[in-house]
Amino acid sequence: KKQLFEQHVDPLMRTMTEVHADYVLAFGEVRSSLAKKEVPSSDLLDFLKTRRRQLADKRQLAQVLAEQIALGERRPVRQQAWNEVIVFCDAVVDYFDASDAVARPSWFTDFMNFMTAARSAQMEHRFFDRNVFGNDPRQDLIDHIDLILDKRLPSRLRNVQTAYASLRMALL
Repeated sequence: KKQLFEQHVDPLMRTMTEVHADYVLAFGEVRSSLAKKEVPSSDLLDFLKTRRRQLADKRQLAQVLAEQIALGERRPVRQQAWNEVIVFCDAVVDYFDASDAVARPSWFTDFMNFMTAARSAQMEHRFFDRNVFGNDPRQDLIDHIDLILDKRLPSRLRNVQTAYASLRMALL
């Protein structure tokens, strides 16, 4: 039990905490720029690309580890505790869906691709002004970011934390 917790569960939880902080920082930077009525600058886009690369391996590893641990046939703990392992791993995998719910392949990637293409075509300013149909694309993006920052990510992190706490208690 101790080995399962120390070598798999706890490091995975620490990674999830780090990944969550990174998402909040990146989404918050974009939101701040949009709220100031700025078109996200090249510096901001470069910062976001760098942030994405810095933790991409940890995000992917956390997701794959959670999937593989849940599929494990060797169960070093009793069935009740193993059930908690499965719940924890499922919560970790589900966490990453929180950022993918707005656009495909992911909200972040979609935004980065859009801004890169808009900048190349020198059209980014047009997108961030009210269009002829009366909607405000800037506010639409802010609303999506707020949904992710205020509801989706915190809810999914809470699920991970709750599952972690339950698993921790089951392993006592």
